[in-house]
Amino acid sequence: IAISSVNDAIEGACAKAGVPRFRTHQLRHTKATRVVEAEALKAVRAVLGHASDESSRIYGELDALHLELARQTG
Repeated sequence: IAISSVNDAIEGACAKAGVPRFRTHQLRHTKATRVVEAEALKAVRAVLGHASDESSRIYGELDALHLELARQTG
């Protein structure tokens, strides 16, 4: 199946469902982002000596908060 056919099918389904359209490359990007985040979490945990991922996740949540504040305030 050609990627363009898959993208056309996805676009039609999104229109029918009334949701924003997306393309197949966005799925690949999302997966890659999640893999990178998971590996970064492991690195933070190892460097800081956290016993669990929960403590390490705080740092990622703070970064996301800071990024959103920066976007909102320009």
